Amino acid sequence: MRIVTLLCSAIMVLAPAVGGAQTPPPDSVSEVLRQKIRPGTVQDYERARKWLQLAAASGNGQAQFALGLMYRSGLGIAIDNVKAYVWLNLAAAQEVPGATGARDTVLPRLSPTELQEAQAEARKMAELYLPKELPPSQ
Repeated sequence: MRIVTLLCSAIMVLAPAVGGAQTPPPDSVSEVLRQKIRPGTVQDYERARKWLQLAAASGNGQAQFALGLMYRSGLGIAIDNVKAYVWLNLAAAQEVPGATGARDTVLPRLSPTELQEAQAEARKMAELYLPKELPPSQ
């Protein structure tokens, strides 16, 4: 139960801050996320990343989205646009609200070689980390 609570907390802090139709510009993501965290709250990004990674690897689209945002903004970890693209692409494939827009903000940051690498990695990870049946398109 404690793991689920921690995961839900991480997702609640990360996803609502940048979800929905209007994703904040990439430069303001970290600031928006920090504003969503109550003052005095211990911010253990490494621990959040660890649990999000486990949930994302099990196919949880919200965790994939949150992990992609962490890599995109460098929140608690080094910015890695290739990993951000991969995780956000997996979330977008599951139609997580805001994931497509967030993924598209990463595109201008990638060189053509990095984009090819990210797309190849996303295809490999989709085989592992996406549910076998995706939700129907709306």
